[in-house]
Amino acid sequence: MATDNWVRFEASFRGKYAHQITESLLTGVSGHDELQRLIAHKMCDKYQFFDPVKDDVTDFTEDLLGIAQGSNFSHLRAESPRDNSLRQSIRYLITNAGLLLLIY
Repeated sequence: MATDNWVRFEASFRGKYAHQITESLLTGVSGHDELQRLIAHKMCDKYQFFDPVKDDVTDFTEDLLGIAQGSNFSHLRAESPRDNSLRQSIRYLITNAGLLLLIY
């Protein structure tokens, strides 16, 4: 899907909160939609972006809040063109990473 503009942001969680998120990932997420909701929820727990001109949250914050509440935003997901299979990862370690040379 081609877009005119997009927003990317990342978050780093540490300490007890990071462990709580990991526990949620291990016990409470059983599919892509649940994972998407969890990520949106955790992002909105810590960060919400505000537009001072509109005197309201930004559109992408509204979208994240909607995802956290269960709205379907499948257009936010883009399939990676890379081959991220286990076989490809092992092939990379064997041929490009120098792992076998290090072990030898």
